Amino acid sequence: MIHTKILVPVAPSVTPHPDMSTKRVETLKNDAEIINDRRKARVPDEGTYAQLISPAADKFKERVNFPTPTQGDRNADDIYTMQRSKITRAYTKYNDGLDYAFEEVDGVVAKRFKDKVDASQSNWDEEAAKGTLRFTGSRARGRQVASVMGYWLTGDQQALQRLPEGSIVVAGGPYDIALADLKATLRTSMTQILVQTGIIISESGYHPDMFTRHNTRIKNMLEKLSDPLKAAAWVTTRIADKSYCVWFVEDGQLKLETQIYTA
Repeated sequence: MIHTKILVPVAPSVTPHPDMSTKRVETLKNDAEIINDRRKARVPDEGTYAQLISPAADKFKERVNFPTPTQGDRNADDIYTMQRSKITRAYTKYNDGLDYAFEEVDGVVAKRFKDKVDASQSNWDEEAAKGTLRFTGSRARGRQVASVMGYWLTGDQQALQRLPEGSIVVAGGPYDIALADLKATLRTSMTQILVQTGIIISESGYHPDMFTRHNTRIKNMLEKLSDPLKAAAWVTTRIADKSYCVWFVEDGQLKLETQIYTA
């Protein structure tokens, strides 16, 4: 039987409340000295920098795989060695750049850093409107799909008051599918994975491969956190007699549909 089925559309954008970006800017500017002090404590010298950055160099090696030498007679090991050396020796450039940004200018500590924060405010507003806020919403602007679905799938009736405009409850209502003692984990995981997968799918221009990949990620997560007696037969597409939570696009709009089914 179908215990619950709901469709939630994703808004093209959600305008941030004016206070959000203002508070962000002021917080960053007020914490400039703390940010710089923590940066220096975390990366105090060239040796520490090399240790922290070496995993990135190792990941680069995984991408370098030339079976034969290049036109310059360099093989994969040569290229990797040179690249790793460049990465691990970049501490001076990294440190000088940040010292410059946080330098006191005209009596103002970290003036260049603070100027960049001010200059980035409009960009942040635009990115937030088309990015994370589309999926989370806010208390002032109303909740969106990522903030609602975790409550819906843990049986919290508050979810009914949080549904974004255009949502359609096809069957049932909020329904708890969580394994014992994992209700909070499921809520948090749902929010994180829906924000992440929704943004990636949107940025891909709704590429079919991205729907397949990320709907599979959602399915795998729900299989681990849901009680099989409450939600069974998870799939990655909308099928009448299965459980699913999937992204799809309809008339150019991204939507999430969730159905919980047990035989």
